[in-house]
Formats: sequence, C-alpha cells, structure tokens
Amino acid sequence: MAVIGLLLGLATTAIQAARESSRRTTCVNRLRQLDLALQHFEGVTNDLPGFWNHPSQQSKASLSGFFHLLPFLEREALFQAWKAKPGFPWKLDSMLERRDTPPLSDPIFVCPSDDQMGGGNYRFNGGSTISLFSTHRVPSRNGDAPFAAYVGGSNRLLDGRSSTAAFSERLKSRRDGSYHHHRDIFLSGAYGLFPDGSLTDELMIGMARELGTRRPAKFEDFAGFTPFAGGKHQSVYDHVFVPNEPVASISAYEVRRLSSGVRDGAIMATSNHPGGVHVAQFDGAVRFVVDTVDREVYHQLGSRLVDRVDSTKTRQ
Repeated sequence: MAVIGLLLGLATTAIQAARESSRRTTCVNRLRQLDLALQHFEGVTNDLPGFWNHPSQQSKASLSGFFHLLPFLEREALFQAWKAKPGFPWKLDSMLERRDTPPLSDPIFVCPSDDQMGGGNYRFNGGSTISLFSTHRVPSRNGDAPFAAYVGGSNRLLDGRSSTAAFSERLKSRRDGSYHHHRDIFLSGAYGLFPDGSLTDELMIGMARELGTRRPAKFEDFAGFTPFAGGKHQSVYDHVFVPNEPVASISAYEVRRLSSGVRDGAIMATSNHPGGVHVAQFDGAVRFVVDTVDREVYHQLGSRLVDRVDSTKTRQ
C-alpha cells in the first residue's frame, strides 16, 4: 500500500507539473500576441498606447492602452463596443448592473494559471519608480516609464528594445472582501500623511515593507476586473519590487482623492507560476523572470533609461 501511495503521489505531481507547463505555454503565447499587437500599433501610429485614453470627444471613459490594441488583436467588434460608450464609473458593481456594458474581458488578457476567472492579468510596464507619468503632457517626475499618460507623448527607449519590459502579469483581486498582498492594493493615504510634498519613493516603499503581508485598514479589492480600465491599479505594474515579494502593493491615494486621477504607487508583478513571472520585452521576446532576480537588474529592465533614475530622491 505504501508503494501504491508513493506512486500515486508521484503521478499526481507529474500531472500537476504538466498542467502548469501547459498554462505557462498559453501565458507566453498570449503575451507574445500582445507584444506583436504593440509593435503593429507602433508601426502604424509611430507611437505607443497611453495609460489613460478617451475613446472619443464625447466619452468620459478612461480606457487603458489595451483598448487601442484591440484592432491589432483582431478584436474590432470589442474595440467599437468600448469606443461607443459615453463613460461610466470604473466600479465593478455599477458596471455589472448596466445592461449596456461591453464585455469586460477577453481570453487573450487572462493568464490561465490564475484561478480567478475573467478580468485581466496582463499589464503595461510603469517604470521602476512609484511615479507613473513620463510625458511632456503631464509634468514628469522621473521620466522612467516607457509609456505615457496618453497617446502622443511616449518617450524614446534609450535602453534598447531588448533591455526594456513592455508587459508583465499580476494576479487579480478575488472581489469577495478577502485580502491578499499579491492580488489587492494597499490604499495608504500617503498624500494626506505628507501634504507638504515631502513624500518620496523611499517613504512609500518603507510603508509597503512595514505592512508586509498583513491586511491593511483600506485596500482596493477589484484590481484587474477588466483590462480596459485606465490607470495604474487596473492595467499597470512597475519594477519597484521584484516579482512576488512578501510586501504590499501600495497606492499613494488619499481617500478623499480617490477619483482625482493621481496615480502614484508600487504595483508588483505577481503570478501563480512557481518561482517567478513572465515579462514581455519591446523586441517581442518573452522571458521568465525569477523571484530571486537581482534587484538592480530588474529595476533596469523596467526603465527606458540607460542609467536608472535615483528613486530615493524627493519628487518635485
């Protein structure tokens, strides 16, 4: 009986490993499709998609860069459905209640290793500091991210296409009131704590590390519910922390300013793949980045600059 039990255990392990290998292959293929769509978009427009996009002059919706990639992913009908929307709150409950809400996801945006169905796992690279913007249209505080706030303001990749990340992945919130540091986002209220402008990357990172994996008083539990929502919480990750660190992803939101458009924070790449996450680069390559990656190497992969900015300086 002991031998049979051992054999069953080995067989189960082998089956699980084979299933995860299949899921990883699917994840890589989907990231490659997104990478190809990004290159096609860039070739047609001579630009990159932005973090926030208004689909028409009449629309108030803030759509992510994935909205712009839909036609290049052969999802023209989904593109037109979102383009026609006049705008509505990015709250899951209110969107689900509306009968005119377009589909909130598509399988190409979902990593099969995440057991939370639907939504979007894949995200744009937001650089290697907590400040998101890197465009002349919004005052730059780091110039580190390859993407800009809107189409028309993207910065050049000074570090080369093979040395800069375009996309990675993050586990989605479960949306059931539970908290997990690899899925949900700590709402720190840091702007209220540092109203004099003295908030630095170092202070924000310290708050995230101090919280660790503990449940915070306030957190966002609907992150990733759709890949089409603009902003850092829903469709952006960054290289402040290495993948799957045992710390909180953090937003600098002050509670009374949740809809103000401010988007500073550290949103870590996470996955259920054992040992790391997939990262798609601007040259079309997809690599598996291990959790134990050298921190400076990972920071540089997230930066468009040859020499990464000093993330401990006070932001002006």
